[in-house]
Amino acid sequence: MSVNIDAVASRLREGISAGEWFEIIYHGGSRPGAKRQIAPIAVMTDRVRARCYTSNAVKPFMLDKIEILEVGAISSAPMWNDPAAAPPPPATDKLKDVRDVFLLFSGPLQAKGWAVELEEHDCGWRMHLLGFFKNGKPRKTPTHTLSYDHTTYDLMITPEGETVVANVRPRTKPWGFRSIAYGKPEKPVMDFLAAAGMPEAEISRFLSAGF
Repeated sequence: MSVNIDAVASRLREGISAGEWFEIIYHGGSRPGAKRQIAPIAVMTDRVRARCYTSNAVKPFMLDKIEILEVGAISSAPMWNDPAAAPPPPATDKLKDVRDVFLLFSGPLQAKGWAVELEEHDCGWRMHLLGFFKNGKPRKTPTHTLSYDHTTYDLMITPEGETVVANVRPRTKPWGFRSIAYGKPEKPVMDFLAAAGMPEAEISRFLSAGF
C-alpha cells in the first residue's frame, strides 16, 4: 500500500482544527487492515496521536499505515473490534510432539539468548530452555521445559517388595509446560495468582491479613 504521508498529515491537521473524527483503515497494529474510528489530537513527523473510539484508547498511529475513508465510502474491511479482524490463531494443531517444536523454534530461541536442548525419555520428549552463566556456559537446570509424554503408567509393589510397571496407557493430555523451581515463594506465588486473574493489590491485601 502506497500512502501520501503529507496528504494524510494535512487532512488530520484539518480535522484537529475542525474537531472532526475519521474512519480509517489502519494497515498496522494488532489487526492490520481493520477499520477504526479516530479523533486526531496531535500530528507529528511520522505519526498521529489520536483517540481511537473503536478500542477506547489514546494511542499513536503511523501515518504511512493510515488509509482515510471519505464520508460515505464503502469498504469491506472489518471493524477492529469485529472477531473477523482478528488474526488466525497459530496452527499449533499441526505439531505432533515436542520434536516438531524443536525443529521449528530451536533456531529463533537460540537467537533470543537461550540454550536449547531436546531430551528423549521413556514416555516421550522434553525440550529445555537454559540460561547461561557469566562464563558463557549453559546452566544445568532448565528455566523452562516443554514436554510431550505419550504414555503414563502406575508403579506397583509386589508381595515380594519389588517395584514393577503396570497399567501402561496413553495419556489423554500429553503436553506439559514447567518453569524453573524457586527457593523463595515471592516469584512463583505471585505468578501463580496473577495467572489466576488476581490483581496484585488483592494479593497484597490477603497476605497482609495473614492466616
